[in-house]
Amino acid sequence: QSVYLADLVFLGRLLSAAIGALVVPVMWKLGERVSPGTGLWAGLFMAVSFGPVRDAHWALIEPLLLLGIAATLLATVIALERETVLAFLIAGLAAGLTTSAKYSGATLAVPIALAVLWVRVREGRGVLGTLWDRRLVLAGVATIGAFFAGSPFILVSTRQFYDAMVVREWSYRDASFG
Repeated sequence: QSVYLADLVFLGRLLSAAIGALVVPVMWKLGERVSPGTGLWAGLFMAVSFGPVRDAHWALIEPLLLLGIAATLLATVIALERETVLAFLIAGLAAGLTTSAKYSGATLAVPIALAVLWVRVREGRGVLGTLWDRRLVLAGVATIGAFFAGSPFILVSTRQFYDAMVVREWSYRDASFG
């Protein structure tokens, strides 16, 4: 039996919708962690927000990006609570996988770094030591490792990746992509 393009598009849209729906409980959990009693509101607002709902019904990468952002922020809040290397390592893994889905996920390094800084201040330790704090270093290594695990093409076919990025950058510059 043949597989038609419409079937693949439908499967992509179904997967995108399922991933988009998973953002709701993650936002609920994140809201509860940040401020008890607000999780239900966070989940509700996410469930009815126009942009995420619209993106989730198309076969796009944005629902996966949003899930990764929410999961990384949740992991970062948990790391703030626990203050352990393992907790920050998990946050770094989430950030790396999110970045492998879409490169703008790299900005998730900022809240992780700020969380390590905040923990060090609470511990009464120096701010400058944040740069070589084990939690930040290992979270960074985990982020990079998870990124390459999720995007092995960059390592396996470096030249093709670089060429594709040059073409994309050129196309954006002359507005070929709108």
